[in-house]
Amino acid sequence: MKRFYFFILISALLALTGCIGKDRPELSRPTLSDYDVRSVDTVTATMTDATPTVELVLKSHDTKKVDYRTTLPEPVLESVNIKEGDQVQAGDVMVTFASEGLEKKMEESEDRLEEDRLLIEHYENLAKLEPGNDYSEEIKEIQADAEIAAAYAEDYRARMASYNLIAEGNGVVSSVHEMLSYGVAFPGYTLFSVTYSDNQFVAETSEDYDFKVGEVYPASFAVSEYDMELLSVEEVGKEDDGRSVKRLTFTFADHGMGVADVTQMNMRIEKTTMKNVVMVPEYAVFSAEDGHDYVYKVNEEGYRHAVEVETGEIVGSERVILKGLSDGDRVVKDAR
Repeated sequence: MKRFYFFILISALLALTGCIGKDRPELSRPTLSDYDVRSVDTVTATMTDATPTVELVLKSHDTKKVDYRTTLPEPVLESVNIKEGDQVQAGDVMVTFASEGLEKKMEESEDRLEEDRLLIEHYENLAKLEPGNDYSEEIKEIQADAEIAAAYAEDYRARMASYNLIAEGNGVVSSVHEMLSYGVAFPGYTLFSVTYSDNQFVAETSEDYDFKVGEVYPASFAVSEYDMELLSVEEVGKEDDGRSVKRLTFTFADHGMGVADVTQMNMRIEKTTMKNVVMVPEYAVFSAEDGHDYVYKVNEEGYRHAVEVETGEIVGSERVILKGLSDGDRVVKDAR
């Protein structure tokens, strides 16, 4: 009897369990949202010819700007020999102030010094021709006079320096104050400025290019173009990737050219054209932690996956792909 009730109880429990199992909903599975192709900007890898370039910024090696003023308490302009843009050479008198006869006095002292020199030479020759005659006293007196004349000439010359504004090297007049055009000058004010330069320009690069000393390369500043001769190539360091950093020194190929009022120029050198190479935008390539370069290649369904590539030159905003992509492959335009 007990066994019968136990059997009934077990049967009821099994029936109840079966009912619960039928009513319970299935566990929900994780779903993946469809890939939104519109959210990724893609481009097509293209096979073409490419001409890479070397871009250099040339900076002046030794350029300085000098402002010219006068310290004379009451300067009176005598002559202005320069205008803006003029080339000047070392020693050129650019502006002269009235010296109230100082220049004449200096010339008189120099003439007197020359006369004393000739007199001394005369008496020395007489002493050789007339061994019996002693001219040492005459020569001594003339030497004393010559020393006085030389001291006066040196003093006048030093004073004259303040009456003449003289170019200290080869340069170009970069600005002239308008007061000079009216024949006026005030002490302490900048009357004009001159830019001095050795006409040498320096650039540094780690580009793999065979620069040759003596070769001429084009450079530009604003709307002006110049032919620049390479004077020297010097290795000055290493990049993190082991590439050599070279310092290049240029000067104007026209050696007779005066100083150019230029402190910086741009140089663009074309390398050998590469035929039939695959190219993608530079920003489509990214570097991973493993040190390799990759792009995101997009398949026909719009899904992307990383593909390792071997990269080459950068040409403008494009990157040459040596291995890993083919003409017509689609990649993510900006993977960085």
